[in-house]
Amino acid sequence: MSSRTISLEEAKKQVANWRNYYADTYNAYPEIEGKAKIKIEPDGEDTYRGFWVSFKDLIELQEMMKKINIDEQSEKSQAGIRIYLANKNLHPGKTKSEDMHVLIVPVDAEGKDVLALPATSNTPPSSTILDFSSPCPENCDNYSPLF
Repeated sequence: MSSRTISLEEAKKQVANWRNYYADTYNAYPEIEGKAKIKIEPDGEDTYRGFWVSFKDLIELQEMMKKINIDEQSEKSQAGIRIYLANKNLHPGKTKSEDMHVLIVPVDAEGKDVLALPATSNTPPSSTILDFSSPCPENCDNYSPLF
């Protein structure tokens, strides 16, 4: 087991903490355009819970990482990924769970975001910013103890 694993009980506490924080934050926004806003509950269907990521997307990310500082990887390397939380809706009071998503970018050995792969003689520069837009509860295991 990895030293970064936590127990199911601790995970359940932490996801409950998130749901409460999210609902409190969402509910703190005032009315929009004079219309009453629907309040959300921490365990309600509009509470944003997490994301589903396919192995295909992870393999694509791994292929990008192979092109970034492959010879500089070491235990002291800061290479990895960075996950940015994102919202496709500019109006917070109207945000639904399907608007929430994450952007994942590769990070080089110096800990810097790599936002594009450089051009080669055969290919133009290409973005490395991956948009994982399968939020939970829209794409969830509703029977998981973490749900």
